[in-house]
Amino acid sequence: KFDRAWKHVISNYQALRAEYRWEETDKPVQIIFKTPFVDTQINDVAGKTAAQKSEMIAAALTQVRKEKINFNQASTVNLRVFIDGDNQWSFYWSFHHIALDGWSVSKVLGDLLVASQSLLKGESVKTTSTLPYTAYLKWISEKDASSMEKYWTNILSSVEEKTPLPLQLTSPEQMADVRYADRLLAFTPAETEQIKQIARNNGVTVNTLVQAAWAMLLSLYANTDEVLFGVTTSGRSLPLPGVETVVGLCINTLPCRLSLNPQIAMRDWLQTIQQHSVESREFEYSPLSELGKYAALKESDGLFDTILVFENYPIDEALKQAPQGLVVRQAGQKKTT
Repeated sequence: KFDRAWKHVISNYQALRAEYRWEETDKPVQIIFKTPFVDTQINDVAGKTAAQKSEMIAAALTQVRKEKINFNQASTVNLRVFIDGDNQWSFYWSFHHIALDGWSVSKVLGDLLVASQSLLKGESVKTTSTLPYTAYLKWISEKDASSMEKYWTNILSSVEEKTPLPLQLTSPEQMADVRYADRLLAFTPAETEQIKQIARNNGVTVNTLVQAAWAMLLSLYANTDEVLFGVTTSGRSLPLPGVETVVGLCINTLPCRLSLNPQIAMRDWLQTIQQHSVESREFEYSPLSELGKYAALKESDGLFDTILVFENYPIDEALKQAPQGLVVRQAGQKKTT
């Protein structure tokens, strides 16, 4: 029934039935298949000790991370299922970010819970009404490029160099196998409320505060009063009816150029940052790969070296309220770059 539930969800979303081709075409294309495909591997861990279970799961997931994703095969749903008796099991879903964003993942998992519960009860599964991903792409392709070009020319035309990132590894040879590192900083509820209150007092969002903090840090390390970095947007601010229901990759990364002037009051500066953010959302469909041409960079090696991702997408209602008889524990995610 779990496999059937996945197939039902996949049949409802084009992005989960896609493969990607670029080597044999002038432009990259996304091919949508009619038939759902689920790559599922089932492992029985019943009777194993807790340590043995953890070891088996860790080994399986390590192997998944080592495997290269085949973009020429419509296997967006790659599952590793571990069954621990009749009433307890866990599953791990791996996919490439080219297929889905966080907003979409929440919706897919919510639909999966609903479909699983319906099948367990012997009921028919109701199909969720959504805007097709192709309709989203079509809307973007029909946008007038002239206003976008005018906007980004005004923002980027005087940019002559990237904001440098001066921190360098002292012994890069020793770090040859390290692709990334994580640093977790958790705020207490009291600290979180304090941050929210500061944002409210200044008439801005918490996202704006984070952008300001990152701009100040970059300015300090780069010894410059102007910084340029990337900010990731949801892609859901477009005036397209139903865009919030799209399942696919809608996020985008846009340039954020900020000036720091100690003569300007902090509240005014924060509100200026937020206004710039609001204005750029009108053009959040802009292809980042083409925006470099509007800048006066000496080298065509990209507009920025750092990006800021502020995740604040909604959680599907079905995930907030697990169906009767189904308990969800330890839901989480791990990203690699």
